[in-house]
Amino acid sequence: MKKATAVFSVCLVMAALCAVPGSAQTTADRAGELQTMTKTPIIFATYASDDQALYWALVMAESIRQFGGDMRNAPIWVYRPEGQPDIDSMQRKKQETLAVILKTIPIPEDAQGAWFAGKVNASAAAETDAEGKGIILAWLDPDEIFVKEPKEFLLPDSVSFGYRPVMHKLIGSLYSEPPDEFWSRVYARLSVPESAVFPVVSPLDQLTLRAYFNAGILIVRPERGLLRRWPGCFRTLYSDSVFAEWCRTDQLRAIFLHQAALAGDVLTLLKQSETMDLPSTYNYPAYFHDRYPAETKPKSLDDVVMFRHEFFASGRGFMDITTITDAKIVDWVRQRLPRK
Repeated sequence: MKKATAVFSVCLVMAALCAVPGSAQTTADRAGELQTMTKTPIIFATYASDDQALYWALVMAESIRQFGGDMRNAPIWVYRPEGQPDIDSMQRKKQETLAVILKTIPIPEDAQGAWFAGKVNASAAAETDAEGKGIILAWLDPDEIFVKEPKEFLLPDSVSFGYRPVMHKLIGSLYSEPPDEFWSRVYARLSVPESAVFPVVSPLDQLTLRAYFNAGILIVRPERGLLRRWPGCFRTLYSDSVFAEWCRTDQLRAIFLHQAALAGDVLTLLKQSETMDLPSTYNYPAYFHDRYPAETKPKSLDDVVMFRHEFFASGRGFMDITTITDAKIVDWVRQRLPRK
């Protein structure tokens, strides 16, 4: 009798997959739906290149757990380069309390001299690990603090990439002008057609640029493979002798070459309609709070969804975020500043 019942149950499942009255869905379609139902809606991941980055990655994780709303229990992965010493007992306790998964990745030998090569390669590893497990992967820099649930991370079905533009122009290319030698070579080496390029507006200086994305917040559908293509695009540029010379003599080009590679990656894989510019309350640069345009500046850091802090670095034109007095989230962060 038990055997007959089991066979009957299997038949019911097969019938549900194969024969839905009035539906044109195939078995593969419904199997795909069932597989999607088993995936977690979102996975958060970041790269911690050193102890300071790891410290703040865990603070970011804590902010997700405390302020992340329905996403507060989502998986959080932190990638570290191979060969790093084991974390200390206090960090281990916090990592375990927050249910953060630590992973390690190798950095290709030929990439070790390139700025942000670790982050680029870790993003590809995270996307590989997330495929089949999460519907959305939120790849973030470790200096993010969440203030509210990032609901916009759950992208519309037609969108595969959520982004924020670069903060300001720096090495970017104005959309109203022909690309300079740097961007012309980026497009040529990565086979980007001019027709694929679309405009974005940098939030700090309000300039309209050729598509150029902030690499600190990349919201992707893992199955599209965007982040897995990024290391190859990056390698194409940093191994090019012309780019190597430009980067040797121009530090900004060297620092942001990975973002230029990301732009080429996106523009050769996705249509503009498959991308989405997230609201300005996402990836808000709190260290530029005193310089942010008045028309888009939040009244308080409590009004943003998430903000960047650059590890509370002083100098480089950054303001001291801890001097902001009208935000409860700043009080929360002050309590978590590392002891000197």
